[in-house]
Amino acid sequence: MTPVQGKISSHHIGGRGGTGSHAAPPLFSGDLHHVYYEADASCVEQIVAANRGTEQLTVLPLCIGRENGRATFNIDYDPCMSSLLELNPRYGDYTLFMVDPLKGPLDYRFADTGRAMERREVEVVSLDSLYAAGNPPAPPPDFLSMDTQGSEYEILEGAAQTLERSVLALRLEVAFQPIYKGQKLFGDLCALLTERGFQFMKMLDVYRMFPAREPIGLRAGSVDAFGEALFFRTPEALRRTDDAACRYLRLLKTAFIALCQGQLEYALGCLRDLGPQSEEPAQALAGCAYPAFLRGLAERAESHPRDFPPLFSDCYSFAQSRARFDGAADTSAMDAHIAGIVTNLREDVARRGGRRLCVLPFGHYARQLADLPDEPGLAPPAFFDNGFQKHRDAGLAVQNPAELGADDYVVILSETYGPEIAEQVSRIRGDRPERTLTYKELIEGRRAFDRPGGETPVEQWLREHGFDVLARRVRELRIAQTHQRRAGQDSGER
Repeated sequence: MTPVQGKISSHHIGGRGGTGSHAAPPLFSGDLHHVYYEADASCVEQIVAANRGTEQLTVLPLCIGRENGRATFNIDYDPCMSSLLELNPRYGDYTLFMVDPLKGPLDYRFADTGRAMERREVEVVSLDSLYAAGNPPAPPPDFLSMDTQGSEYEILEGAAQTLERSVLALRLEVAFQPIYKGQKLFGDLCALLTERGFQFMKMLDVYRMFPAREPIGLRAGSVDAFGEALFFRTPEALRRTDDAACRYLRLLKTAFIALCQGQLEYALGCLRDLGPQSEEPAQALAGCAYPAFLRGLAERAESHPRDFPPLFSDCYSFAQSRARFDGAADTSAMDAHIAGIVTNLREDVARRGGRRLCVLPFGHYARQLADLPDEPGLAPPAFFDNGFQKHRDAGLAVQNPAELGADDYVVILSETYGPEIAEQVSRIRGDRPERTLTYKELIEGRRAFDRPGGETPVEQWLREHGFDVLARRVRELRIAQTHQRRAGQDSGER
């Protein structure tokens, strides 16, 4: 079936509260049609009020399920847990500590919040019964999200034709524990959607709960209980149509949805597959803002520098790759790797006119570097630790972090305590992130104190059109993965 509308239809099942639908920057508000479904008809007015100002809104007081018929809908003590399914008593003691915006800190215990306070007989309808026949109540879903407290799998079973014909991406609440009786788990939903041409992209949120409600002070562990999972139609499934107009619209809409979900690479892949625009989608897209935005993004991505980190095979021969697991081989490769990084950072600091490279804490890696000699063209190293006195008593030149100066360049070689040390350094000499490198940043690929300024055309284009979070993420990764390297510097060959 060829899509006839260029606007993106975003559907959310379980609309209590009026949240959960697909969000896009305000510039594109006129390009979306939001559709909410809610089994509790008394919530319709609130959903409408929460979406006041939405240009195109449809709220349907319908209970969506596997097939048409009647069923019992449980209204729970916390209505957000209301479901066609009953609470599984085995998980009644599962407890989430939360800070409620109205009441403050509290324990959210399923046996407490998931008690059925009222049971209603409701009419249940499937998505296929609404959209696979004529006279649909709204445009068919391009994006489908659900928060139906355990019945997501059954809804998908009743939406086989709708998924095939129109749905491009899904955002679903999924469970890792059967909190409701008979509830299907994440693996079941993932297998079902894989069979139907979708691929799992990522977990967007994971909610961790205590498996039992212990007193404050006796809590430390947690269990991954449920979360939100993102799925996209596979590239092969997107292309699987002989209708050129349908294929074009699918790819274009998926590209925009992907950007709204932070999936830049997936969006660019869709845009590269577009091909020429035919007359029919041009008519359907009239008045929509997102096509021109996507064309501008594609143009900027096409002219972006083709700069890549090296491949694994560029850095290792097969013999070298195998030698990493040779029991007789030298096991100090990581020490040599850190030593090579620090040597190059000393050169980087000298190039910038810095006084010294300050290394802290004085842990394992720093001890391996304690006898580094002064060399022409390299900034001298200096070692710091909060326990500096004991190291001085041992005859080692370790200094008090309080002696760090504003012109010092700092490298932090601790994964465990890195954030705390970075905060301490910032307090002592002022916030100078351009003169600090953390262990995390080293692992992510930064090899110099550069923090490339400005924006790329892609980042600027995203930001100018309201994709601020995505633009920041692109920039952060660009900075982290920018390699300031010479041949051999990361292999410890110095």
